[in-house]
Amino acid sequence: LSNPDGQFINVVGKLIVLINQKLKESPERYFVIAHELYHAVEHSDLAGYYVSNDKFRGKLEREANKFAATLILRYHIDNVGNSPYSLEKFRKVYGVCEDMADYLISQIKN
Repeated sequence: LSNPDGQFINVVGKLIVLINQKLKESPERYFVIAHELYHAVEHSDLAGYYVSNDKFRGKLEREANKFAATLILRYHIDNVGNSPYSLEKFRKVYGVCEDMADYLISQIKN
């Protein structure tokens, strides 16, 4: 991947999440960090296979996106005390990608 928004690396048994410098002040950093956290915890042993298999990579990306959206939603609810009133505003504040909108709606209803 050339110039990814984020990735995780394993340095001497320690998993480290990296984000692109361009996201330093962007709300998107929250989503990217949560997304990469999922990969670091759940897929740290699959790095080589992940790069070589597009179908597998797509599945893992969807899983990581759902995890990130759920983690950020739970964070919001814990800190604010309720579900977001505006899904669009929520997405913008935390940088949650647009394709997670329907998923977030299903999570808010639960």
